[in-house]
Amino acid sequence: MTNGAHDRAYYAQTDSWQAESYACTDFSLSVRRGSVRGMTTEQKIRAIMKETGWKQQKLAEIFSVSQSTVNRWLSGSEPEGPRRDAINEAYARYVPDRQEGSRRPEWRDQLERQLARMDGAPESMFLQIVSYARGTADTWSAMRETATTPDT
Repeated sequence: MTNGAHDRAYYAQTDSWQAESYACTDFSLSVRRGSVRGMTTEQKIRAIMKETGWKQQKLAEIFSVSQSTVNRWLSGSEPEGPRRDAINEAYARYVPDRQEGSRRPEWRDQLERQLARMDGAPESMFLQIVSYARGTADTWSAMRETATTPDT
């Protein structure tokens, strides 16, 4: 017969060991890939939330889990392999690399954050954005051509 408090202590300790093991594994993989730095899953999720402005419920939808599962991850519990991989992929996609010389322009980060906020919006809204971007690109191309063509 087991004591409920004892069981919870065992699982808390197991989660702690598991988290440390996963963090070490992620770190060793990241050194080879040069992407995800030695961070815990909790730190990665918080970084994703900060960069995208997403709440726990939105992350739950993205990772196909419940909001309470995301909450457990934020409290230090470690996800299973496929979920951990999905978190690592989301981190690599949404959190800019802060290494010197590899920083993307801020406008790209701003654009991605705004597009992420529009998730689920009607397609017509995205088509308006694409149309505007196309017109801006055409204008920029014409400006470059004009700048490189000598005046006669």
